[in-house]
Amino acid sequence: MTPALNFQYLEINRINDEAQAKYEPTPYDGRIVLFKPRACYAGFNDPEYGWGELAKKGVEVIDIPAYPRGMLNEPFVQILADKLKKEIEKEGNDA
Repeated sequence: MTPALNFQYLEINRINDEAQAKYEPTPYDGRIVLFKPRACYAGFNDPEYGWGELAKKGVEVIDIPAYPRGMLNEPFVQILADKLKKEIEKEGNDA
């Protein structure tokens, strides 16, 4: 692996941080489903984790029993997939 590729993730992190700092969300006419991993959210006293003002039809928080870095690894990815599938099917039935 070339030295430039070894540190490519640092440039990606910088670009992501810059994009996040510039992003200004706008209200959404639907409901937001937040899949919340297990983590330290000590600074969040808001049960909607900041999404309430944006989601005009509310926010549903679904806890995932994994830390953020593990959500896409077995067995937690299957738990996430099952919960996501359930929410998609629920929306399909409400339509």
